[in-house]
Amino acid sequence: MKKHIFLSFGVVFYLVAVMRCSGQQNTHKKKLTNTYTMTSDLAKQCNLPEIDFSVQYPDDLEVIKPELYATNSSYVVFLNMKKGRKEELDMKWFTGSHEELNFRDFGNVLLNRLKRDILAVDPMAKTVFQGKNEFYSMWLYQFRMRYKVTYKQSGNTEHRKILCVLYPTNNKGGLVLIFQAEAGHKEIKSFSDFGTKGITGQIWKTFTMKE
Repeated sequence: MKKHIFLSFGVVFYLVAVMRCSGQQNTHKKKLTNTYTMTSDLAKQCNLPEIDFSVQYPDDLEVIKPELYATNSSYVVFLNMKKGRKEELDMKWFTGSHEELNFRDFGNVLLNRLKRDILAVDPMAKTVFQGKNEFYSMWLYQFRMRYKVTYKQSGNTEHRKILCVLYPTNNKGGLVLIFQAEAGHKEIKSFSDFGTKGITGQIWKTFTMKE
């Protein structure tokens, strides 16, 4: 057994995983055999803003779900901790409307607040882009960064890239999508690969909002 740490803004998750040695890496798409559903009632019980959505995911992921009647910051976090394919998708909430005249300022304030959490881990983290860019045929507020994490116990350093997108779901706000991957990920080689490649890309393609 070996402990792993993967950062998700403001919260460090300690994951215990069984490390298995395998010969060939499987580059085929995973079968998405499970469905994660968030309902308005469940969100209220988890002290989160009400929302109804579902996504599908494969068996071999760590899935961190919100706790009932606790203070939660995420609707769900999906983690793949396999070496060479480490990636994460964290789904949070933001309040604000893309139609508001001040949304650009609000969006930048929110993104800057999230960036501070990264800079607290790596003061030398590099912002690659911040502003509006394309995500699934929509121009959305986002930032792209590269940063590194040094593990205290082993002293090893891991380089990562991160994409944070403000994804509107209604006129009151929407989801904060936080994609992360290790720098040497075999499929997610550029920021534009987030949301389309890797396991988190497969998951996001199944995202469905309840009408």
